[in-house]
Amino acid sequence: MSIAGWVWAVRVVVIASVVVAPVAGCSALAKATAPSQTNCTGAQYPDAAASEYVLPYEVGTTRRLSQSNCDGFHNDLDWFAYDFDMPVGTRVLAARAGVVSWVQEQYADGDHDFEHANTIEITHADNTKAQYLHLTQNGAQVAVGDRVQRGQFIGLSGFTGMTGSRRHLHFVVFEFIDASGRRSIPVTFRNVADPQPLASGKNYQALPF
Repeated sequence: MSIAGWVWAVRVVVIASVVVAPVAGCSALAKATAPSQTNCTGAQYPDAAASEYVLPYEVGTTRRLSQSNCDGFHNDLDWFAYDFDMPVGTRVLAARAGVVSWVQEQYADGDHDFEHANTIEITHADNTKAQYLHLTQNGAQVAVGDRVQRGQFIGLSGFTGMTGSRRHLHFVVFEFIDASGRRSIPVTFRNVADPQPLASGKNYQALPF
């Protein structure tokens, strides 16, 4: 290939990257090489009727799920994460009871640095943890050490961290495998009428629980 041809090819790759990245949302968290979806093969989802979890937003409201489990966008750590579209300032609820183990809320909306996703983390009785990401600056309504109940108002959604162009809440539950890493866990929600797991592109109303 000539030098001129090589330069043209590089320009095409760069332009394509710029166009695709903003729409990818949490896909920006993915590894450089796409992880295999075998992580999701045979995943065991708990019975929704007996689930410990409820949708992380207020009863009676409906939110669109923009990204679901194993959809090729989230990375290995977050295969079983859900992205719920939410305007900045939407009330976020605890999906399950537990103790607040981490709060990060200092970053301004529009700050999309990878590590600047304002987050609330809640540790459950079985030592699994739920994280609520992309919250607004100073939007946490809880502090580390607080005990929260399922359905309790814990924070306000925002537009921080690697969100792409979408304002949304990234919700994931995980457990530590060992000192070297963690893995996400498939969960269902007890206050959803539709079959689960939830599907990308569908709207879900939070029912009374």
